[in-house]
Amino acid sequence: MAKSKWLPLGRAAGYLALVAAACLLHYADILQRAEYPFLDWQMRLGREFHPRPAPNDVTVVAFDEAFMDAAAEPFALFHPHLAGLLDALRQAGPKLVAFDIALPDKSFHGFVPRERPDHDFDQELLRAIGLAAREFPVLLARTLDASGKRLREIHVPYQAVADRGPRLPAGMSASGSAVLCTDADETIRRYPDAACAAHPTVLPLAALMAAVQGNRQDWHGLIDYTAGPLHQIVPAHEVIAAGRRGDAAWLASRFAGRAVLVGIAFRDEDRHLAPLSLASGEPLNPRNPGVLVHAQIYRSLMNHGLVKTLADWQAFALLAAGALFWFGTTRTRKFVLLLAASAAVGVASFWLMSQLVHLPAVSLLAVGWTAFLLRAAFDAYATWLERGRLESAFSGYVSPQLMRRLQSGEISPDQRGAKANVCVLFADICGFTQLSETLPPERVVALLNEYFAAMTAAIHRHGGVVDKLIGDGIMALFGQPERLPSPERAALEAAQEMLVRLDSLNRAWERELGPRLACGIGIHGGEAIIGFIGSKKRHDFTAIGDTVNAASRIEGLTRGLGYPVICSEAVAAAVGYPDFLVDLGAQPIKGHSALRVFGWKPPLMEGRRDEGSDAHRR
Repeated sequence: MAKSKWLPLGRAAGYLALVAAACLLHYADILQRAEYPFLDWQMRLGREFHPRPAPNDVTVVAFDEAFMDAAAEPFALFHPHLAGLLDALRQAGPKLVAFDIALPDKSFHGFVPRERPDHDFDQELLRAIGLAAREFPVLLARTLDASGKRLREIHVPYQAVADRGPRLPAGMSASGSAVLCTDADETIRRYPDAACAAHPTVLPLAALMAAVQGNRQDWHGLIDYTAGPLHQIVPAHEVIAAGRRGDAAWLASRFAGRAVLVGIAFRDEDRHLAPLSLASGEPLNPRNPGVLVHAQIYRSLMNHGLVKTLADWQAFALLAAGALFWFGTTRTRKFVLLLAASAAVGVASFWLMSQLVHLPAVSLLAVGWTAFLLRAAFDAYATWLERGRLESAFSGYVSPQLMRRLQSGEISPDQRGAKANVCVLFADICGFTQLSETLPPERVVALLNEYFAAMTAAIHRHGGVVDKLIGDGIMALFGQPERLPSPERAALEAAQEMLVRLDSLNRAWERELGPRLACGIGIHGGEAIIGFIGSKKRHDFTAIGDTVNAASRIEGLTRGLGYPVICSEAVAAAVGYPDFLVDLGAQPIKGHSALRVFGWKPPLMEGRRDEGSDAHRR
């Protein structure tokens, strides 16, 4: 009754707790972190075997260490080189030019180089930006200030000149955020939306590049690293040199009508970890220059879009579906189903990724497998509790060996009876009827309980099963349902110990009862029908047949032959006719042909012996 009440509630509560924990872990990004390796693997496989075309591409121009080594100025004073780059690009006619380089936030007008006293750094860069902005949008990058929390301002004249460019859509700023969003493992996978932007009202640089071309959206999702081939970086010094020599054909072949993104490609500066390498010159290095990450974001926005992620409610519903593996009790079937579901989720995940949808497969399967394992543990615990409850409730009615077989499912009440070899022991108190007439009823019951407790303990210790208690009699089985090496030897040893225990009881009862109680034990072995016998509502595990009847009749011989333990020749032969068994010859058995029987008497018991001593079983 207790099982039917609390187990369903426990299962429902376990499912709800599992779903709540999964949703909490998802919301806290803990489950999502488990997705990273699988997601990166999907991106690498997609780039390797099924790259997405990117017709709206971007050309990357970068300053490298070789240029820095040859330049006389530090990078903060690259104004002349940036101006020369813009002048060269004006000859090519690009669609737009975006700088992933932080322009100064103050004027360098007071800085006068010794080699060129008439040189004005500010004016030279202002001139180049102003002229270029008339022909195509010139977009500037804003980076984080020293606090790491706010975007650094660009020197006002540079910003103003870029903002006034006629090619820039009205009301749009020419500067965007160069801040990138990293996941917990410091890898860049997500579009830098308002959730991680330092200034939510400032568009990310790649989104600004898309917006000036009329593609403005509220972008959210993952960067598509499978879009387009590996980036071919054009060295900045080659572009500046082609501009100085007026090589318009070379410039047009690379930049005409294309979006251009200018940045740096230093070995140890502005590098970011991505799921895969983006540079053709570094195919095995996942630490990419920041300018290439911005270029990949631009490719995603301008071609197929970002990889969509599930809304929280969709993810929660999916996790709740995975947790359904908590239900069901057939563990093998659930395991096979879970394996099939894992394969299906994996295939679905790759197919959805080809449709630019990220399915959190690892989270889903982690919840499914966790539900399966926790339910197995829950059922094991419930079974343990139920076994304890059953043992507590029926320990006085069912022998331990039978209880173990019932709990393990080796035998069940609906099984049919079967023939098996068994050794049957019958024991009866001699003269108990007369004794019970002289004692109060409650004392008779108490004496019987003490007697049965001692006798059943001896039977159980030798592997026997108490079949039933009949008045003051006991019927026990050896060899069924638990197989024994020698059921006959076990029965004989149990009988000997029963007499030893009865002697101890007699010593305790001596003052109250006077004459000692005697017990007769009959043992016979052979084939019997074993199983549950009775109706559906009331049945017992027992043995029936000639072997049982003969054992009962042999017990009756103990009164006339003067031996407390008598066994059949079948039992004596099974134990090798030991010397302690006395051959009593063939004896007539009521309702049965005569049987040759053997008897045993315990030696005189001097002093108080320990209960169950092996000395009294020989």
